Amino acid sequence: MDIKDIMGIKGDKGPAAKKMKEATQKKPEGVSREVWQITKGMAQDALAPVVPTHAGLKGKRKVTARKVAWSWQPFKNSARADTLMLRHWVKTGTGGTMLPGSNGGDVGGDYAFSKYNKKVDMVMYNDEEYESLLQFDPEWSKAETDHLFDLLARFDLRFVVVQDRWMYQEAKAGAGGRGGV
Repeated sequence: MDIKDIMGIKGDKGPAAKKMKEATQKKPEGVSREVWQITKGMAQDALAPVVPTHAGLKGKRKVTARKVAWSWQPFKNSARADTLMLRHWVKTGTGGTMLPGSNGGDVGGDYAFSKYNKKVDMVMYNDEEYESLLQFDPEWSKAETDHLFDLLARFDLRFVVVQDRWMYQEAKAGAGGRGGV
């Protein structure tokens, strides 16, 4: 049944002629659908290449790297006061040898980065030096100076941190003591 039958128009009642399908070309792999729709009727020679090709390009470099394995190795840190034995992963070669630059030098020994843990040598004073050189402010006590030196030693002379942590309270509470710097 077609439109002519629905509208009541007389036409030839013969079997409908089957249309012959045109031979369709298959889309090659690696070409997007949009590009194939635009270029399928054109000859391949008619299209100019968008990107120039260079015949002298080098081939892909062949990498012959050795296999790298990792091992869980113990070490101790000399920056710590206790004898805690820690462990970390270290690169090893195929035969179990330590690779250069893999922190393998600290296996079983001292931690490789402990050499960067530097402590400041604090200059201290005795009672005679305090009385002759440091006692010039009557509002500042020896206990406050001791507390200041303790904080400086604890925070490696970082004065900004020491000022932030400064909370000295005199033993005589409310007797005109200074609460901060």
